[in-house]
Order: sequence, then structure tokens, then C-alpha cells
Amino acid sequence: MKRIVNRDTLTLQVLYTSCNQNAHYKKENFNLKLRKMIVFKKLLTLLFLFVSIISFSQNSERDLIDIAINDIRSGKNREAIKILNKVIKENKKSTFAYNIRSIAKTNLGKYKSALKDLDNAIQISPNYADAYFNKGHIKEINLHDHYGAIREYNKAIGLDSTNHFYYSNRGNCKAELSNYEDALDDYNKSISINPNTPFIYINRAVTLKELGRFEDSLNDCDLAISLDSLYMNPYYLKGVLLNKLGKIEDACLNLIKARELGNKKVEAFIKKFCE
Repeated sequence: MKRIVNRDTLTLQVLYTSCNQNAHYKKENFNLKLRKMIVFKKLLTLLFLFVSIISFSQNSERDLIDIAINDIRSGKNREAIKILNKVIKENKKSTFAYNIRSIAKTNLGKYKSALKDLDNAIQISPNYADAYFNKGHIKEINLHDHYGAIREYNKAIGLDSTNHFYYSNRGNCKAELSNYEDALDDYNKSISINPNTPFIYINRAVTLKELGRFEDSLNDCDLAISLDSLYMNPYYLKGVLLNKLGKIEDACLNLIKARELGNKKVEAFIKKFCE
């Protein structure tokens, strides 16, 4: 920058001695260029500061949300809400903050307020599939509104057809409404997307049991055990199914295994059939 200024100044001095008017024009032109350069430099400085502030703000927001998530995992839901309140106060369009705050509120039993947070997230970002999913989860688990939950899961699936949990949760709702065939379709779709989630095999196994397909149900129990040998539910369900099929000894082995893994529901069953 200095070299350019010095060269232009020297040129102006030579031109001034030969033609005063032309020199005056050149000098004014140079001064205009110089002022533009100074203004441009200031604009660059301001832009750099603006980007730095935005970057700092975003990093700070992410850090705060991470702290809130850790608080929720530790059961500190009220502390998490306080942190997320600050985030939302600074950035009213933080859809992720609304979503995470809804989880903390749900844990505290504040279902209406949680749903409102999710509605705010959707209003800001209409294609936010997880917000619809979380609305469905609240309606399914906490409000026992299975029809309402299915509507929310439908919206989530319409936006993201690759999330296996969306299908499995919708399948749970359909099973609760005794719509077992449609529930089975959702479990099949969920497993086709991700075949490595043990509890979805058990949900499908329960549905197959309701449809009288005991052998298929037993097969799903074995698949769940192959994925997680310490998962107690498949042993319990397998014991119940084997008992129905008259295989009492095998049933008892599985029920006792379920008890060893912490399933207290099997006690009455074991006393009745195994002792």
C-alpha cells in the first residue's frame, strides 16, 4: 500500500511542473482513490469484526447447548432450561435450543409447554423433522394420544424417510390401537433401514405374538439376543412363547435368565411353572 502511494505522489509532482491544471486533476483523482481505499479498508475491518462476533456467538451458543444437554443427561432439567432460556433470548431463531428445551420440559412433566417449544421450532423451520418426531413422542408416551402421535410421525416421515425410529414409534402407536398388520409394516421398514436395534425386534416380536405367529416371534427374540445378549426382554418374551408352545423346560431357562438380568415381572411366572 505504501509503495503505491509513494509512486503516485512522485508522478503527481512531475505532472504539476508541466501542466498545473492537469496536475490538479490527477491530484484530485489520486486523493479520491486514496479516500476510497481508506473507506474500503475500514469496511474490511468492520466486516472482519462482524464475522468474528458472529462466529464467537455461534460457538458460544453451541457450547451452552452442549452444557444443557449434559445437564439433561444428568437429570438437571431445571438448570438446562435456564441455560436454554439464555440461548433463546440471544437468538430467538435457534430451533435446536427450542427442541432441546422441550426435552427438559417433558422430563419435568410440562408437556404443553414442551409442545409449544416444538411448535416454535417448526414455525422457524417448517422442515424440522425431529421437532415433529418429538411432538409425536410426547403425544404417544406422555399424553397417550396415539392418533395424534401418528399424525406427527407421518409428518416427520414425510420430511425424512431414512430415520428408522420414526417408523418404529409409529408402529408402536398402531400396535397400541390393535392395528397389528400396519404396525408390522412399520417395524419391517424400520429394521430394513437399521437392522441393529434390538428393542425394535422385540416390538415386532410382540406384534407377531398378537397375530399368532409364535415361531416368527421366537425368531425375532433370538435376533435381539444375538445383538445384545444382556438384553432381558427377549428372554422374558421367549419364555412366555415357549410356555404357550408347551416347551416348559426351555421356557423356564429363558425366564430364569430374564430374572438374572433384572426382570422382576417373571417371578410369578417362574413360581407358577418352574418351581
